[in-house]
Parts: sequence; C-alpha cells; structure tokens
Amino acid sequence: TWVYKTDPNEIRHIGYIAEDLDAIDAFKYVVYKNSKNEPAGIKYELLSVYAIEALKVAAKKIEELENKIKNIEKTLYKP
Repeated sequence: TWVYKTDPNEIRHIGYIAEDLDAIDAFKYVVYKNSKNEPAGIKYELLSVYAIEALKVAAKKIEELENKIKNIEKTLYKP
C-alpha cells in the first residue's frame, strides 16, 4: 500500500509500486518513466500480458530444475 506524497488526506491505496516492478526485468515494459527516466507509473493494461509470459518462463525453469534433480538422484541412488 502507499499514500500519495501530495495527498493531504493521506488516503491509503492498494496496488503495485512502479519502482518494484521496474526492478524486475520481465516487467520493465510495464513501467512508464518520467523525464528523468525514473519509474513514474504502471501500465496496468499490460500487466497481465507480461505476468503470463513471466509465469511461462518460470514454469519452464522449474521443469528444467526438476529434471536436473531427477538426473542427480538417479546418479546418487544407482542400485
């Protein structure tokens, strides 16, 4: 959650923080920058598209690691 610095009522908001998403390479195109090239906001309309792609990459990596574990186990526990 966050509060806008300029909000005198200090109303809390829920959502992602642009700086957090900008730090994740898979989401760099979801964040728009200000004139100083600093994270300024999030293109929420693109967020789900990039999230699905990031999940695909993560699922592939998990599968690769599971296969490596199986191969290691086969090597370690040969009868």
